Amino acid sequence: MDKLTLAISKAVKNAKSEVQKWEQTCDACQGYLSSLENLSEQLKCCSESKIENTSLGMQFPNVKEELNLKLYQEIDVCLNCMTEKLIILKTCLSNFGKCADKFCRDVKGANPENLKWSATSPSPSDVSLWLFELSHHMNIQVSEKETLLCSVPPLQANADPSKNLNTFVRQWKKHEKLQKYMDEIAEYTSNCT
Repeated sequence: MDKLTLAISKAVKNAKSEVQKWEQTCDACQGYLSSLENLSEQLKCCSESKIENTSLGMQFPNVKEELNLKLYQEIDVCLNCMTEKLIILKTCLSNFGKCADKFCRDVKGANPENLKWSATSPSPSDVSLWLFELSHHMNIQVSEKETLLCSVPPLQANADPSKNLNTFVRQWKKHEKLQKYMDEIAEYTSNCT
């Protein structure tokens, strides 16, 4: 196996590993997103209810405020967990970028005769382009997710946060999975790996 074929093989293997971590991290966010939707609905119900007019409300005058506080704390826990997941995604992006950069350095140092395209294997420039396109998609998703987390307004006792939380969840979920791109790259480079 020549150096270039080995470089393609290593790059694709490392890229696959980072995309797999990325997808696992995104999948792990689904539980937190479901919790946020659920907590949002509970907050909405709590704000619309007239607990103070019930026997429970009369027995415990601040039960509504206590319940709201508990729900807000749970929302904070979910958002903090999402922030931790974003840190993992940033690490995957960084590692993926290093993998793509190393591949480009390997291509620059390769024998020019090995840089030709063939019917059975992609050119190194194609592989490089694919890796950088995937890195670009990852970068966009990290940036958008980071913006989303920074844009969640502070929760206030007299406001209905359900709309903001539902928008947050919907926007977070809209990102497509990157595994299909990685699968295509792996398929096109299968004779090198």
